[in-house]
Amino acid sequence: MADALAAKFSNPALPTALNEYALDFWQRSILFLDILRQRGDTLPRPVNYSLLRVIPPAGVEIDDRKRPVMVIDPRAG
Repeated sequence: MADALAAKFSNPALPTALNEYALDFWQRSILFLDILRQRGDTLPRPVNYSLLRVIPPAGVEIDDRKRPVMVIDPRAG
């Protein structure tokens, strides 16, 4: 049993495959983060949603007796 287990993990290609996989993972992660950075650089000025105030269009009356509406952004995680 121990010999079979040792033979299974003594494959010389195993460390090479693991290193290649880890290198590929990190390269793809860096490329993905760079894409996110590039996309973020092209967006308009960011908004702090906790400080955002919605101003109604002209002619719309707001009833201060009613509760405010909270908008939850589903992209927030």
